[in-house]
Amino acid sequence: MKSRWYEELQKEAVRRGVAEETRMLYVAMTRAVNRLILLVNERQTYESWSSLIGKVGLINE
Repeated sequence: MKSRWYEELQKEAVRRGVAEETRMLYVAMTRAVNRLILLVNERQTYESWSSLIGKVGLINE
C-alpha cells in the first residue's frame, strides 16, 4: 500500500541514509594517516561510498 505520505517518508529515509554514509566516509577519510586506498564497486547505488566518491571526482580510472 503506497500513499503520498509513504513516498515522502521513504525519500526522507533515503536522504538520511545518504547523509549517514557521507558522514562515515568523511570520518574514514580524515583518519587516514599516510595513505588512503579506496576500493570502489562498479555498480553504484545511492547508498554506496562508490557513488559518493564518484560525485566528488576522487575516482581515478
